[in-house]
Amino acid sequence: IQASMSSQEPCKTLPSSAKAAEKSAEFEREPVPDRALKHWTSFLAIFAGRHTAGTEFSIGPLFIVHGATAVDVVLGLFVGNVLATLSWRFLCAPIAVRNRLTTFYMLERIVGVRATAVYSIFVGTLLALVAGAMFAVSGTAVGVLFDVPMPLQDVSLFSKVVTPYMFAVIVFMGVESLRLLHVETLDDFWTVANTKIWAGHSQPGFGRYGFFHCVCSAWFCDLLLHAAMNDLTILRYAKTSNIGWLSSVGMFAGHYYANPILYEAGLAFQSVFGPGWQTRSVTLFVGALASLAGIFPALVMRILDLLAFGGLVALPLGVVIMADCTILPALGFDSEHCEAMKGRGKESATNWPAVAAWLLMNAVCLPLVLSGTLAVFFAPLLGAPIAGFVYILGAMWRDRVASRAQPEGDQKSGCASEIASDDSHSTETPESLASEVV
Repeated sequence: IQASMSSQEPCKTLPSSAKAAEKSAEFEREPVPDRALKHWTSFLAIFAGRHTAGTEFSIGPLFIVHGATAVDVVLGLFVGNVLATLSWRFLCAPIAVRNRLTTFYMLERIVGVRATAVYSIFVGTLLALVAGAMFAVSGTAVGVLFDVPMPLQDVSLFSKVVTPYMFAVIVFMGVESLRLLHVETLDDFWTVANTKIWAGHSQPGFGRYGFFHCVCSAWFCDLLLHAAMNDLTILRYAKTSNIGWLSSVGMFAGHYYANPILYEAGLAFQSVFGPGWQTRSVTLFVGALASLAGIFPALVMRILDLLAFGGLVALPLGVVIMADCTILPALGFDSEHCEAMKGRGKESATNWPAVAAWLLMNAVCLPLVLSGTLAVFFAPLLGAPIAGFVYILGAMWRDRVASRAQPEGDQKSGCASEIASDDSHSTETPESLASEVV
């Protein structure tokens, strides 16, 4: 699959309405041109900053109250961060670089306008709430550090200014904490970690976390961005998929910067409002929504739930994008179903196998999580295979039924036609790629 994605030209046949529309500086409905690609340092700044806005002030105590041991936390978070970095590099970045389209326009071409509108409203609102919580967490953390009065109505405005400097703040607080705990050597640290920080005793009302809880919490904390494919919107500006490795800078430094989140939320709402709305105007609207959300303490206290449950709900369509761009073409089936339907005069077509994958996965996983049967951090391990199998089998059945009604000689649509017919881009056949998948 990886070889296929790197060797094939992206499907860049856009509808005439998009070609006729005025070109946008943000390329919301067209591939990012080579002249607009960004240097790797831009992504280094995004990933490093994204993870230093203070979410650890919420995440850190999570493992303490749930009774994780020092070994569970240190090794578990290390393994989870490695898996998250690999998810960005090998799942999200290759698709972003190959197609260079926003997440929301890709979904419109694959799933359809109506289903994408529902998804975009959900994700846009979720990202705005997460950004607002980040404003509050970051601003409050700095206020406590420097003994600055932090009335809730000022938190959002203040945090917009100080968020880029949160990495230095976190480092300072870490050094100061070590001083207060009288830690001078590595042995001192390990002793304090085992006896005073992660002592392995959960608080009343909290279940105990072990090694795999820590692994999956680190891996899937950013589920909304990597496996759910919302970072396609950012990574489409990368020159190569190796930019995905830069996510490790953020994963091993801290957690969540609001500005890229606001940008993605703005494009989510713009995909609903239409190309008539400028990206900057929509992003300002989302920023106002995030600022309003940031003044509510209850929202800040639920930020981990927002990330976990929001990522879980959005995950199936991320799986759909990955399967549609890689697995279906490798097996010789159609991709970008709804875009192909537009060419046949069906502008409002819906990709029902994708909708079924979205609904069925959540119908199975959400009740298990809400009932306490399955920890939310483990749910993606069950949900992703369900969504993948439902979509792939449904799409194969749909295409085979449709092919019986088509005259012989009709070409396949989307990326599948390029893989099947354009030998100038690759010497691999759909059959050989299918064998790799198996």
